[in-house]
Amino acid sequence: MPKTGTKSLSAALRILGYNVYDYEEQLYYLGPAMTKATREGLTIEEFRNTFENIDTFTDAPACVFFEELHEAFPDAKVSLFTTEPKISGFSKSE
Repeated sequence: MPKTGTKSLSAALRILGYNVYDYEEQLYYLGPAMTKATREGLTIEEFRNTFENIDTFTDAPACVFFEELHEAFPDAKVSLFTTEPKISGFSKSE
């Protein structure tokens, strides 16, 4: 989920020695695969090949495909970070 501390998490994971793909790395290195995943979808084997040398990812676009990635890497650990939106000046819809 975007805007839940993914930059800080990425920095911490890098300090621990993990190969992290945050938003920028996903777009720069995986752009064509992420575009195809968004527009047409990828097979589980394509997800496996695309992410095989990545230890962890944070943020979009990969977070959108967490179910497919979990199927491609069933032993992977998953952490879900959420946040409550804090938008001042707006009222809750009824």
